[in-house]
Amino acid sequence: MLRADDLLKQRTHSGNYGCPIHISIRACKRLFKEAGLTPEPEAVGTLGDILENFALSLLSARNGPGITRSELKQLLREVIN
Repeated sequence: MLRADDLLKQRTHSGNYGCPIHISIRACKRLFKEAGLTPEPEAVGTLGDILENFALSLLSARNGPGITRSELKQLLREVIN
């Protein structure tokens, strides 16, 4: 089960954005732009943290060394529903 507190965990911090580890600040800014929003700087890093934490939660639910696209889709259904 996903918990909001787990997704909101800050992964790292540097600069004005509270930078995530893997998802670039540039990509996060583009997501806000696509949604028509102007974020405050710290919101940009927070979005990256949320996305990374969600991905890790999803992937950690998988047992075994490999994963297929269909298995990833099934994991999403199991975690979200």
